[in-house]
Amino acid sequence: MSVERDSRQASVTGFILFSTVVASLASLNIGWNTGVTNIPEQVIRQCSEADEDGMPSSLCVENNLTWGLAVGLFAIGGLFGGLTAGLAANRFGRRPVLLVNNLFYILGGIVLAVSPNVAMLAFGRVLTGLGCGVSSVVVSTFIGEIASSRNRGALGSMLQLSLNIGILITQTVGLGFDYAPGWRVLLAMTSIPAVIQILLLFGCVESPRWLASKGRFDEAHQALQRLRMGYDIEEEFKEMTRAHRAIESPDEKAQLEDLEQPHHSFGATSTYSVFDLVRGRAGPILRRHLFISIFLHMSQQLTGINGVIFYSTATFTSSFGDSAKYVTIGAVGGLGVIVTAISLMLVDRLGRKKLLFTSALGMALSSTLLVVGSATGTDPLVLVAVMLFVTFFGVGLGPIPFLIVSELFPTNAVGAASSVAIGINYLCNFTVGFVFPFVVSALGNFAFVPYAIIGYIAAVLILLFVPETKGKSLEEITSGR
Repeated sequence: MSVERDSRQASVTGFILFSTVVASLASLNIGWNTGVTNIPEQVIRQCSEADEDGMPSSLCVENNLTWGLAVGLFAIGGLFGGLTAGLAANRFGRRPVLLVNNLFYILGGIVLAVSPNVAMLAFGRVLTGLGCGVSSVVVSTFIGEIASSRNRGALGSMLQLSLNIGILITQTVGLGFDYAPGWRVLLAMTSIPAVIQILLLFGCVESPRWLASKGRFDEAHQALQRLRMGYDIEEEFKEMTRAHRAIESPDEKAQLEDLEQPHHSFGATSTYSVFDLVRGRAGPILRRHLFISIFLHMSQQLTGINGVIFYSTATFTSSFGDSAKYVTIGAVGGLGVIVTAISLMLVDRLGRKKLLFTSALGMALSSTLLVVGSATGTDPLVLVAVMLFVTFFGVGLGPIPFLIVSELFPTNAVGAASSVAIGINYLCNFTVGFVFPFVVSALGNFAFVPYAIIGYIAAVLILLFVPETKGKSLEEITSGR
């Protein structure tokens, strides 16, 4: 067997690319629902008379706290969706969970479109949030398990790229629906990528690693062969299934024990829970990986990305007036897509750790620059700081936390680990969004000082504790090699 035909070093085949794009439709919906209420906020909140059919064209939400909670409940839905997704994906498979999860988007879109009041709008946000939480867990897991070591970083970063594309699309499309009752159509559009994904998922295969973990080796072999079409899969398949196969002889058992540590030697029926990982029952390496995963997802949110977006909108309004929304789309939405696309080309070349460190340090420096610009009233400096912040976020802390969680754990632990990491991500998302206006009120122009401090601390901890996973097989990473 020639080295270049070894499937462990396979390039991106057409079918892998198709499967990745189809899975990423779910994360496109994350981006869509993250930003869908921003542009039409004023028309949704204004007070108006009911139409002839009794449906109000707007919802009359005058209280800022009420609006903030209604919109922010999206993240609470994401919290619960994330916490339950791992268990469901481990039990039923990655593809079936992605299929059923689209019901949250479809039902949520319908509820949002027909909301007669802010309470119903909040319920619709919870439903779409549930879908986004599940998507955050399952998409990264599925892509990480179907990709080869050679291109796992680039493909794994597709989640964040499609998320940013979703934000950009909803900001752009939202300009055409910024009227009452056009916003109802805009909010219902989350159903479109959901329906498309339902149809296309029938053309995808289940994760071969999940199939192997359930003892379905023939199906796993067929799925892997289809994903690696044109490559010899035997060595990769042997490596993938070694820990799951029944041991038939003492010599084989001894050989397996030399290759594997007890913490990740598991059978086809055993699955680790969050408590197993926290208490160390899955071994010290996986417990360490769990805390690293939680730390990275907390850092993604607590370094202040949502605060920067919120603050930039207000700043651009004061500087650019009626053109502010167009500047925001370009400086935040468009730039985010471009930078994340560039990171796809860098992550398998430079590695995860270098990009994460550069990202955290760059975001901290950008926050510092933002404080200086705000304190001196220099709006051009604020604009530069915001664009730098978005750039540094896009190359590291944006995409890589989703990718690296799927790399740090074996098949029977990745569901639990992803669930807790994504759940904490959404909790921090909600916390930052809820607390940020109070931080601005208390600290004024120095509101980004806490985020800068967190960024500097995150950079140091990344340098000290985060392992490099570039070019390693999932089996090598989860064994601590």
